[in-house]
Amino acid sequence: MLSKAIERILQWFWPPQPAISEQELEYVDDLHSRLHFKTPYRSKRVLLTIACMTIIFLVWSWFAEIDEVSRGQGRVIPSQQLQIVQNLEGGILQQVMVREGEQVRQGQVLMGIDQTRFRADVREQQHQRTTLLADIARYRAELASVRVESTRAFLDIQPPYFSQLEADSPTQLFYKALFQERMQGLENSFGIIAEQIQQRQQERSEIESRIRHLERSLALVEQELNLTRPLARRGVVSEVELLQLERQFNEVQSELASARYNLPKIVAALQESLRKQVDVALQFRTESQHKLAEASSRLAVLEESLVQLSDRLTRTQVVSPVNGIINAIRINTIGGVIQPGMDLIEIVPQEEALVVEARMSPRDIAFIRPGLTAVVKLTAYDFTIYGGLAGTLEYISADAMLDEQGNSYYLVRIRTEGSFLDADGAALPIMPGMMASVDIITGKRTLFQYLVKPITRAKQSALKER
Repeated sequence: MLSKAIERILQWFWPPQPAISEQELEYVDDLHSRLHFKTPYRSKRVLLTIACMTIIFLVWSWFAEIDEVSRGQGRVIPSQQLQIVQNLEGGILQQVMVREGEQVRQGQVLMGIDQTRFRADVREQQHQRTTLLADIARYRAELASVRVESTRAFLDIQPPYFSQLEADSPTQLFYKALFQERMQGLENSFGIIAEQIQQRQQERSEIESRIRHLERSLALVEQELNLTRPLARRGVVSEVELLQLERQFNEVQSELASARYNLPKIVAALQESLRKQVDVALQFRTESQHKLAEASSRLAVLEESLVQLSDRLTRTQVVSPVNGIINAIRINTIGGVIQPGMDLIEIVPQEEALVVEARMSPRDIAFIRPGLTAVVKLTAYDFTIYGGLAGTLEYISADAMLDEQGNSYYLVRIRTEGSFLDADGAALPIMPGMMASVDIITGKRTLFQYLVKPITRAKQSALKER
């Protein structure tokens, strides 16, 4: 079917010549007469094959797509800036654990600084912290042991719990003794006031009993006096006896008035003793609360200071902030003095992905944009054997720059998806500074478009010269 179509096309380009006789051929030269003979079958088949392949190639080129790329040259750079490892406080160098050129991991110990001074500071702060915690436990126990109501104070001793101290340690025994001493002093004060309260209560009871007795006596004397007066007027009872009864009445009445006068004083004295007990308890609690607040405040400050000291102690182990390679070690002398903030080690970072910095021609800059896919080919490794690294365009400089020869270029950065090449399961390392060729895929077009591009370009510019 296809051969017939091609044959028709060939017949359209080369129509068959009319046949002539042998006599007429005698008058035609050899060259022209040869055209009137039939072409051999083999030649015809070759011609048809070439035509078929040409048509198939054109059809395939119409649909086959190839990548459009913009190429640039560059080099591998660290994904982060060169890392300078320092120490804030400084100290005496005790140990160097790495060498220049060695690969290190993040958090790996690089150097050791003498910890003697920092350990002593930490131990001192921890001792002060333990002391403050014991004081706080003691003050809380004091507050829990004294309860104050509106008019009374009660003492119920609650022993302190020293969670930060070892049982029966000298420090624990010392603070227990302080607590017991304080509570013993409060108990003594409460005991003296309790005796006063008991005495005032007894006095009140006695005078209340005396008032009741005098009231009854006064009533009896008054009744007897009222009965005696009529008898004295009739002369049945002598005047002397009447006077004695009146004197007795006045004496009882005077004693009753005196007792009633003294009762408020005794009650006031009792209330004063009760208030004194409450005042002593409140003063005790106020003092304990003030000391508790002061100790808690000091503890908070000490905790912050202890965190700083612990951080200083931790920083005596100089660790790597990133994965990378040791570029330079600035101090190697064991026992040497490290000044605060001194540069100790330089590290070239190595991350999961690499960054390639390349220069692109200004004529290609209109077709590239961040996010495009790129292929990085390292000159140190044969691309046909080891392949390249896939990456993504991340950065394009805002303006063109000039190189040493004065040529313009745009600076771009591509972040790769890996940090090494795979060679039969073995990782080929890629170091910062390696040269690379970068292919940025800007689009796709068919092979047919690529083939006719010179014709299209010539068509656009032909016959337009002045």
